[in-house]
Amino acid sequence: MIRAVATIGVPGPVSGCAGGTQPVAYLGMQGVSDSMQNARAMRDRFVANNGCTPQNPPEPPQGSLTHITTAYSGCRAGYPVVWAAFDGGHQQGPVDGCAGCESGARSWVKPEIWRFFTQFTSTPPATAPEPGVAYRLVAAHSGKAVDVSGASAAPGTP
Repeated sequence: MIRAVATIGVPGPVSGCAGGTQPVAYLGMQGVSDSMQNARAMRDRFVANNGCTPQNPPEPPQGSLTHITTAYSGCRAGYPVVWAAFDGGHQQGPVDGCAGCESGARSWVKPEIWRFFTQFTSTPPATAPEPGVAYRLVAAHSGKAVDVSGASAAPGTP
């Protein structure tokens, strides 16, 4: 059972979501000049599945060096859909004010994802993550850390 997903620059449907009909909280992020344009169709499936009011969310113009985050209205309780479009291409850590820059420390992506996922906890964390600080995402039931390509997924691994 999946409670929520967050995607950025996705070339196609999230595994298991092609043809999916169950509501799942969804945060999607996509560059306005990304050649992988399937993310909008995937977003629209979550909008329909979650009972949100369809809309064409605003997106920043090319050259603006900004991002725009839109929370859809009318969604079923507990199943929000949020769309963040940014002035950029197929990149994972876009930075506002910088053309083509990627930075895990300065990108607005991590705080957006943090805000999205922590809304589902019974005791939300006191603060959002700080840029440049390391965090771990650990499954409470297994103690395993997120699998990062080229890194270890052993319990307690950052």
